[in-house]
Amino acid sequence: DVSPKFEATSYARTISENTALGSVVLTVSATEGSTPDLQQYGIVEYYIENVTDAMLGAFTINDTTGDITLESSVDFESKNVYMFTIVAQDNFGLPGGAVCGSRGSNNDTTTVTITITNHNDHAPIFNRSTGYFFSIPENSAPRTPLGTIAAYDLDVDDTTRIRFAIV
Repeated sequence: DVSPKFEATSYARTISENTALGSVVLTVSATEGSTPDLQQYGIVEYYIENVTDAMLGAFTINDTTGDITLESSVDFESKNVYMFTIVAQDNFGLPGGAVCGSRGSNNDTTTVTITITNHNDHAPIFNRSTGYFFSIPENSAPRTPLGTIAAYDLDVDDTTRIRFAIV
């Protein structure tokens, strides 16, 4: 029996934090080559090895197709890179295949890196919830500063500059 072999030693994908739940974000693939025992032993099963609390439930893998699916919301501001190991194992020629997750000797591993990009999903927030009120004497010189307005935005990347306008 020949061990499965991933097509790549690592896979990488970039997705937006507003990617729809249930989307297939990446597909990994491993084969056992074209050996005479391919028909008997050639079924490859996939699983995520050592799932951490930080990625628990975020991604799942279809154990027969290698499709990695986004299962829960991801947030760029909370965690913007997910790295995990995928194992491909064959069914060892056993009736019903091997128990998925019980790593045997006929396997291969690959590393998956999914990078999350920011989506402007937070509106700017003024620092004062009561609003801003300014007064100025009527004989003030033109361009006299009235006061300062401040706001912040929970989106944390280079595109989150806040612009103010008088409307």
